[in-house]
Amino acid sequence: MKKSKDPIVTEAMKFLKDRSDVGIKKYGTTLEENNKDDYLLHLQEELGDALNYIVKIRKQITAERKELEELRGSMFRIRPSKITCVCGKSYKI
Repeated sequence: MKKSKDPIVTEAMKFLKDRSDVGIKKYGTTLEENNKDDYLLHLQEELGDALNYIVKIRKQITAERKELEELRGSMFRIRPSKITCVCGKSYKI
């Protein structure tokens, strides 16, 4: 496989070749040779899956950002007998 000057493009080319190899092994034919499948339906299904993955990843990122903000917002450390502010000032409780 010829490499690109751009390593990102080279990685994408390898991915496409690997996917082609999987398809040939799974279906016993190349994409060029197979004229029986409904490729628009396949594309619609794959794009639907991709949309579901996007929604899932966005939810994960949102939850992680929220958790990070909560951690950043923790200005006090609580101990059994006192609260110590991040600035170092202590308060008896």
